[in-house]
Amino acid sequence: MPSPIVIVLTAVLAFASGCAAPSARVPARVGVFPLDGVGVERARLARLRAMIAQRAARATRVVAPEKIDAARTACGRPTSSPTDTATAACASRVGREVGASHIVIGAVGGVGKLVVLQMSLVGVNAGAVTRALEETVVNAAASPAAALGALTDQLLGVPRPTRWYERWWLWTLVGVGVTAAIVLPLALRRDDPYRPIQLP
Repeated sequence: MPSPIVIVLTAVLAFASGCAAPSARVPARVGVFPLDGVGVERARLARLRAMIAQRAARATRVVAPEKIDAARTACGRPTSSPTDTATAACASRVGREVGASHIVIGAVGGVGKLVVLQMSLVGVNAGAVTRALEETVVNAAASPAAALGALTDQLLGVPRPTRWYERWWLWTLVGVGVTAAIVLPLALRRDDPYRPIQLP
């Protein structure tokens, strides 16, 4: 029969090995459609689109906006609304033409200090939206750049940097240390803890 030390250490290591962060699959090459907007100026929408493209370029290759705009004219009345059913078909067609694996489409709505961000990721081969996100930013400044950057990373499946206290091996070592501190003194005792007790 295995000793208590072996049993406990095996359980701790098995648990810790399952705590490793899963690997995310980032699209190979993306294009970014112009953003639709409600209550937002066109110039601001263009800046936000550029921010999305710059953020995406940190993790993958990005198709030049000029190529995307030129290819979109073949869709007839081009649209960028994430809720428009024709948008996915247009994005898939544009993606095939420019050699993109995915197309980012989105919309921004602004009412006073409230900004609503909608973004979707269209798989070119699938011809459908593979991921859709929405975030509401309250008391946003002149540009919701921080929220848009985080939303872009999440949409593309970019792994979030792991903080030092979230690393699996740290807690594995802590678990092993605590286990050893509890189990070793019991295992190394000279007297038998299970020996029968003589009653008077």
